Amino acid sequence: MNNGENYISLYLAIVESETLQDPSNGYLVDDSCVFGAEVFVLTHTRSWESLSLVQPLPIGQKLSTTWEIENFTKFGKVVHESNIFTLGGREWYLRIYPNGYGDNKGKAVSLYLMPSNWAKNPTKAAVYVKYKLRILDRVHGKHAEHTDHNCFGALRYLGCGIGIGSIISLKDLQNPKNGFMVKDRLSVEVEFLMVSETKNFSESTSSAKE
Repeated sequence: MNNGENYISLYLAIVESETLQDPSNGYLVDDSCVFGAEVFVLTHTRSWESLSLVQPLPIGQKLSTTWEIENFTKFGKVVHESNIFTLGGREWYLRIYPNGYGDNKGKAVSLYLMPSNWAKNPTKAAVYVKYKLRILDRVHGKHAEHTDHNCFGALRYLGCGIGIGSIISLKDLQNPKNGFMVKDRLSVEVEFLMVSETKNFSESTSSAKE
């Protein structure tokens, strides 16, 4: 005897004895009765996510992408968006307002980091990002840049992104001595200094029911 360990106990509920013994009901045939039971095995799946921070990369390595915008002055006041790129296991794109956005219209260039296709991503956890946006100075190396950090979640920043309304003034951008515009080409860069990583895990367990 093992006191029922590793076994399943089944209990059968039947009709009243009078109903069982009534020949017209068909339960008893030649004083014999057949009993049966069905056992269903249900599978339960537990799932969870693990969130960890990816520390800054070793010196000399960068988690970044550069967007080269040709014929920049021809865009005028029209907002412009980069192709989609992948950094930190997620898809992003950059959005630039050549003539500024909101209160910065006519004064400065506005630049934003935007999430892309996150509805298709299976993870539910928010993503923490410490990032740097740059307008590159190709002549002197004195880049215009903005560093910040934030969390992107299922309901936060998915439509507007994060960034800065005035990464560089139009006056400084258009000054040929500064080196930001080279043959009407503007170089924009985003670098991830730190980003969280989310992994999915699942485990299936089975249990029996009557």
